[in-house]
Amino acid sequence: MNQILYRTAKKEDVSKIKTLTDGMLKDTGLGVATVEKISQLVSSPRTLFLLAIDGEELVGFTCGILHENVFNDVLRVSDIGVYVLKEYRSSDIGKNLVEQLEAWATKNKATQLWLGQTTGEKVEAIAEYYRRLGFKISGFNAVKEL
Repeated sequence: MNQILYRTAKKEDVSKIKTLTDGMLKDTGLGVATVEKISQLVSSPRTLFLLAIDGEELVGFTCGILHENVFNDVLRVSDIGVYVLKEYRSSDIGKNLVEQLEAWATKNKATQLWLGQTTGEKVEAIAEYYRRLGFKISGFNAVKEL
């Protein structure tokens, strides 16, 4: 593993992001990401799409959206995803991505950062990981196909 480069996504990164999100969403029932939706996220001023790059390879990302809570004016950032390739998960990449998302949220005056777990993969392990990063677990996701 080389020195990991962290940077904001650009339009030129969309196809690599699509490949990585396809891996993340595989077997989840969430479908696949579209190039159009990824492009919208990358270009939105209310979104941070942060990449982790090893050499030329995209090995992880986080994406968060700045918005108001639906019930009040509390400004928060909710994640669209935090994902690191399996072979890089024993590194600090995930932690660094979350910390940089948190810094961006703070810079943008958000008072809350919400991270979810929608892939269904290792739910308890991910909950414990988020606890170690200072988060409290609040609820869960439930899905019913219609």
